[in-house]
Amino acid sequence: LSYLSPIGLIKKKAGQSFDLNGTILVRKSAANLQDVVIKFGDSAVRINGTLFTAKTESEQPTIDMTVDIPTAIEAQHLLGFLPVEELSDALKNVTGDIKGDAQIKGPLNNPALKANFQFNDLGIPAYQFAHMSGTIVAADWITAKADDKNSRQSAPFQVRIKSLYLKKLPVTNIKGDLFAGYYEGRQVIRLTDLTA
Repeated sequence: LSYLSPIGLIKKKAGQSFDLNGTILVRKSAANLQDVVIKFGDSAVRINGTLFTAKTESEQPTIDMTVDIPTAIEAQHLLGFLPVEELSDALKNVTGDIKGDAQIKGPLNNPALKANFQFNDLGIPAYQFAHMSGTIVAADWITAKADDKNSRQSAPFQVRIKSLYLKKLPVTNIKGDLFAGYYEGRQVIRLTDLTA
């Protein structure tokens, strides 16, 4: 089994099971997801919530959902669900796994987010990051600060990295804030106030 995602064709590993279960109720004004579970082998993503259609042509659809990843799932599988225009080319070869949970609500083109993710053995070859382990947390609702996609920037996520290799240099106990957004039309991820 394979599926075409924004980062290309993602293939299920040989012998790995893939299941999709749950209830999706579609009504005139909304689609309600109840315990929708996508399983890759022993890993699962559980989605609950509602996608509301726009009330007028000038409005955006809105979302109110929770996403739960109780057991680690390959980062590559998660990135496969992101819109292609939101995904940096640098992230297309990411390795490692992620677990955690998120709440998402608001306009579909600019939702607010609360999240708590743990990552293990994460690698981003384009940035020469390898074997990265830690957490990314947004305890308060965060959202982009502008309606114009090309000038959006998130409120900070708190980043705690236990360890990583930058090129071949080991670095431990990194703490700081992560901002994601756009600068001059390019997607940018910025870390600030770092200590190690």
